[in-house]
Amino acid sequence: MTPKKIIISIFLILVLVGGFVAGLFLIRQRQDIREEAAVPGGDAEVSILPKSGTFDPGDSFPVSIYLNTANIAINGVSVRLFYPFSGSTPEIRASNIQINPTLTSSGDWQCTTRDVSEGDNIVNIDIGCSIIAAEGFKTNSDTLLATLDLSIERAPQANPVEIKFDASKSKVTQLTNGEDILLIPQSSAAYTISGGGVQPTATPTPTGTAGPTATPQPGVTVTSTPTPTVRPTSTPTTAPSVTATPTLMDSGVSYPTLIGIGFALLIVIGSVALAL
Repeated sequence: MTPKKIIISIFLILVLVGGFVAGLFLIRQRQDIREEAAVPGGDAEVSILPKSGTFDPGDSFPVSIYLNTANIAINGVSVRLFYPFSGSTPEIRASNIQINPTLTSSGDWQCTTRDVSEGDNIVNIDIGCSIIAAEGFKTNSDTLLATLDLSIERAPQANPVEIKFDASKSKVTQLTNGEDILLIPQSSAAYTISGGGVQPTATPTPTGTAGPTATPQPGVTVTSTPTPTVRPTSTPTTAPSVTATPTLMDSGVSYPTLIGIGFALLIVIGSVALAL
């Protein structure tokens, strides 16, 4: 065997051993790289305040949306909140979405999405911003992102009215790689509206004709026992809560497969070189 072939053989053996070790390491790692809207293992969080309250028809009150990036630089954020309604129009109106002026005054924030839409007895509230600063934006505490107003027009059929984040339409993108780092939102709010809910229906008491009056006999005392009236008990009907299901989009590269193909090519090339 010539020195050249010996060197090639040693090289191929080293490559095969190194590839075997690397393959074992990569197989043990998570190869499923996902690009999702709101991810289970995310770091950034969004929240809503106040979380509860009791209001009357005609009242109007502000709601605040907060953002915490866990001190990770981001270049974009978009959130959707939603709540149900009954009838042809919502019992609660959302309006006047305002981005935190402290964020927009720097000129680094461009918030082009501030929409309220209705469909299928659901009110959707969309807020979307991009950050054009080279260093992005990061915060390690709950920072006000936006505010909006809720106006109570009439009592809803179901109480309380719950407002949630739509996990499939909410995301926070990391500056360095554009991946979504938003943890699936757990924050929600429930507002009770006075006079809301299904009201009990009164059951009329039947009116009868009084019968003849008994004449007591001497020495006998007649005692009448009143019959209690049973009042109907109303059971309020609660509308089913709408739960947004995250839409997960799988994407990724099977690194062990590519490495195996590369090693196979090296073996073929080495075999050809040994044969020459």
